[in-house]
Amino acid sequence: MGREDRDTRTTRRDLFRGGATIVALSTLVAGCSDRRTRSHSVHPDEDTPPPTDPALVKYREKARLPITVPEPRGIAWDGASSVWVVGNGEMQRSPIEGPSPVAETIRYDGPGACVAFDHKRLLVGVEGKVLEVPTSSWLPRVWLDAGPDAVITCIAVGKDAIYLADAGHRRIVRCTLDGKIRGYLCEKDEKRGYGGLIVPSPHLDVCVDAEGAVHVANPGSHRIEIYDPDGAPRWSWGEESQDMPGFCGCCNPTDFALLPDGRYVTAEKGIPRIKIYSPEGHFECVVAGPERLSPGVVGVDVAVLANGVIAALDRGIGAVRLFARSEGG
Repeated sequence: MGREDRDTRTTRRDLFRGGATIVALSTLVAGCSDRRTRSHSVHPDEDTPPPTDPALVKYREKARLPITVPEPRGIAWDGASSVWVVGNGEMQRSPIEGPSPVAETIRYDGPGACVAFDHKRLLVGVEGKVLEVPTSSWLPRVWLDAGPDAVITCIAVGKDAIYLADAGHRRIVRCTLDGKIRGYLCEKDEKRGYGGLIVPSPHLDVCVDAEGAVHVANPGSHRIEIYDPDGAPRWSWGEESQDMPGFCGCCNPTDFALLPDGRYVTAEKGIPRIKIYSPEGHFECVVAGPERLSPGVVGVDVAVLANGVIAALDRGIGAVRLFARSEGG
């Protein structure tokens, strides 16, 4: 087919998926690649990040859960004994301890990017759709379709609503529990001087805390924003910096989760590292620096398990790393 016969329009989803026309914003910052490979090499002299101060590291790796999912992208805890890992065409349940339970692998069509669990079902983001997988049948079905240009990268289940991070439209979608769209958060608002979310690559995360507040990563602005359940803004925190307390590169944090006491677990790319911040956004400690993660790994999804154990998807080694607080940490 000749060039004149093709539709040359390039959607935002095409850019995220590596289409023919790519605005490579990440190449402006060293080590900020978003290619969907498991990892990329890091030059030992030019790109090796400085070593992490051991005094800042307050966690240790206690175990690894091997996974076989093709191109794993997201993880979620089932609230009991297992971690679900979602990837290209399938997801699997990885038991934290003991023998594997039934329904170990579930297959579907498309590249899965994220997963959430609410004790009755799994919700899986596959491009612009959300699949529902009831625990009673384990049969995937379309729960919501956010449109052809949507890219669902995170799902957060609240008490009265479900929030979807749509990196394609750079916004958060607020839905009812049965999959009806009720509104949007984080859209550009000139009246209050808000420029909207800056999402140069397919990394956009959202969490809901115990009181229903919605926490959203604004990766291009290097901060986390907090909203009321209906989308009214509260406050934000975070700054761009090469120093450990800040977020560096083109777009960080890529992923984050909330501990039961309201503290944040954040993950970054470029310089792969996982950190802990207070509920007010003050840096506290390091879970894992680049020395404890695969070199150059892009997108380390994180989840909080029982007793504050932190699960981190390290695609470079094809495993979920489990980190526990060190003695005296």
